[in-house]
Amino acid sequence: MELLREWSFQDKPVAEYRKSQHRSKNYYKIVNALKNFKPNKLDVESALDFFLNSDEIPRTERQGIRAFTVFHEDSIIAIHCVWAPTLYQMCQAIFQRIGWYPYVTGCHLPDSAISAATDAWLEDRNFNALEFPEFKISEIRLKDVSGEGGTGLLLYFNNFKVLLDCCLNLTDSAEWDSALKPDVIFISHAHKDHFASLDDFTAHFDAIPFIMSHTTLDLILYFTKKDPSIKRYLHANAYPLIFDDVYFINDSISIQLLKAGHYPGAAMLSIFTPNHRILYTGDFCLYDLTPLKGANSGIQNLNGPINTLILDGQFCQRTFPSQTYFLDKACEATVQTLQAGAPVLLIGDPGTWQLIFYIKFFYYLTQSGLRNRIYLDSHTIEIMKILRSRHEDITASLSQRILRFHDPFVSKLRQDLAHLNLTNHSPRDPPIIFSNSNLYSDPPAPLLANIFQNPNALLIITGPIRSDALQELWTKGTYNNSQLEVQCTIFGRDEFARDPPFCLHADYHQALDVIHHLRPQNLCLFHGTLNYLTGFKETFTERFAPHFPTTDIKILQSNAEFLLHNVDEMDLDE
Repeated sequence: MELLREWSFQDKPVAEYRKSQHRSKNYYKIVNALKNFKPNKLDVESALDFFLNSDEIPRTERQGIRAFTVFHEDSIIAIHCVWAPTLYQMCQAIFQRIGWYPYVTGCHLPDSAISAATDAWLEDRNFNALEFPEFKISEIRLKDVSGEGGTGLLLYFNNFKVLLDCCLNLTDSAEWDSALKPDVIFISHAHKDHFASLDDFTAHFDAIPFIMSHTTLDLILYFTKKDPSIKRYLHANAYPLIFDDVYFINDSISIQLLKAGHYPGAAMLSIFTPNHRILYTGDFCLYDLTPLKGANSGIQNLNGPINTLILDGQFCQRTFPSQTYFLDKACEATVQTLQAGAPVLLIGDPGTWQLIFYIKFFYYLTQSGLRNRIYLDSHTIEIMKILRSRHEDITASLSQRILRFHDPFVSKLRQDLAHLNLTNHSPRDPPIIFSNSNLYSDPPAPLLANIFQNPNALLIITGPIRSDALQELWTKGTYNNSQLEVQCTIFGRDEFARDPPFCLHADYHQALDVIHHLRPQNLCLFHGTLNYLTGFKETFTERFAPHFPTTDIKILQSNAEFLLHNVDEMDLDE
């Protein structure tokens, strides 16, 4: 775009271009419609003065205007504002009066202060600059030291130890101070069941390098912001790695982070030695689901077979329907509910389904022409800021949409759930509310009862259920032992299902796809109950053993230990 000038008008930044080159479908429609009208056209300053000072526009909407972008030849002024429903409804009348069409759009989501601060203290920190001992690998062992409900796997290269995730079952201080101190700790993603023992490490061990993605580091700092000891420890010992780059522990061990697709910043860890290749998936989902990149491309680039696959088996016996199909149907149901004048409540994980559904729904709204207010809880907004600051985490399709002036992180629809007050909304302005399922164990705010008791409202529960309250909502359609009767529609509810039928873990088919591509000699299943993982092992052995005759399946449970590889002493001498 050709920039004509930049200036400030009544303290609002203004950028003027000859015309826009990056347009959404809605923008094209407006430009084409304006060709048939030739009203008298005010000069730019007079038009801006109208938007900021005219009594025809409510004062609260005028105060919410943050900036302007002028497209001179298109006769369009983009108004970047927090919230402007009246202005949006007056677009045609305003164009007829002043000769400029007000293209109502959003103001930018602020940059993440956490990401900016992290970049400042990291500077040019380089994991490859660390010095680790050199040795020839004689054996590789894997021990499960996981705590209840979490993951912690200790990978031994001789006596050199890499800890895969950090939720451990160690309660005795003597255990901490003796044989299990790792040399390097990898955090796959910022779900608490993968870093719950971080505070124990900061209390017992000094100067252990932590490796993870930049986004995971930002999110852990956000989630543990009330614990200054963790912040100090990570400031001194965190080494965020760039996805797909190769790093070296020594001449015998190299590592690489690959996209996992499960959560912002989620990573798989690929480990290479001269005689053994290992992939630890962490929690993963194969397929891209905007804004998150899936694990499939990284797994394909490994060019199997590999020697050891440490595989997330939490849902390896479940089959999930297409996430894209679910999102499309849920968005359609949401639009229909809003058009009928009723609100929508979506309860989900702020780092996955909240982000995914919000961005998907953003495009539905822009195409439908609806301008309903969207409330996001504060956790979702902060994760959005971090994700926006870490472009390496978002899908290529989202990057292209941002460049094409169709940016879901710039939305006038977005509001903070902390300021929610349903009583201020008329039936013509029903909201969509995103609530955090991780905090949903106490009775909801009284105002949310307005949704539960509205027979036309829509309730969508996404992802795993982590509280009795959500379980009761999902399976029975009631809340708090029926003290509050839930009259609204619960999207996708099946009274016989324990959980919603959609998830960002790998299911049975995804697990088989990974195994088929990598054809591992050792398949180590973690993150599930003994009966569940044993059932998958039996099913796999019965159905696929002839196709994988060299694959040995191991079940990881607390304190289980397996020898993955050993080398003859003569081979070491050679």
